[in-house]
Amino acid sequence: MMGKNKGKKHSEESKRKMSEYHRGKKLTEEHKEKIRMAGLRKPYECSNCNRKMNRGNFVKHLKVCGV
Repeated sequence: MMGKNKGKKHSEESKRKMSEYHRGKKLTEEHKEKIRMAGLRKPYECSNCNRKMNRGNFVKHLKVCGV
C-alpha cells in the first residue's frame, strides 16, 4: 500500500474537510504518553521525578535534575 497515492495532492476541499473534522479534538494524557513512549527503544526512568525518556534526554536530564 505504500506509495499508492504517490505524487497526488489533497484538494483544497479535502484539506478543509480534514481540518473541520479534527478541529476541537483533544488527545487524552494517556494517549499522549502512549504516543511519546512508542518511539522510545528502551525508556529510562529518573529516580527523582519518575519521568521516562530516551538515553540522550536522560543524560541531559540527570544534569538538570541533580541525581
